[in-house]
Amino acid sequence: MIETLLLEADGLPDSGMGEWQQMLGADLLTSAPLERNAIIYQSGSEHNRLVKIGVWECEAYAEHIDSYPYDEYMRVLTGSVMITADGGSTKTYLVGDSFFMPRGFKGIWKQTETMKKYFAIYG
Repeated sequence: MIETLLLEADGLPDSGMGEWQQMLGADLLTSAPLERNAIIYQSGSEHNRLVKIGVWECEAYAEHIDSYPYDEYMRVLTGSVMITADGGSTKTYLVGDSFFMPRGFKGIWKQTETMKKYFAIYG
């Protein structure tokens, strides 16, 4: 039977949110932040029609994104993020805002505070 799924800001009803893999790499402009997430739904794989839905929370940090690997819809639940496209303007997204980051985006992601978001990734 296929049912609808409730997205809860605190993650999964039984287990909440768990630690995400630590951000590593030369693209970080700050120290590596603590990240937590809960995957509510996933189908496909990294190489075959990936769909991933969940909630993500991360401490303040900044990174340069050279080529974003997915198409991703996001809705800010707490905190905020400033996104500056290479050669473009800066946009700030606040609590309640929804936005879309397309695959291949290049620019800066900067959080000055802890942020929590719902996300829907298609890859």
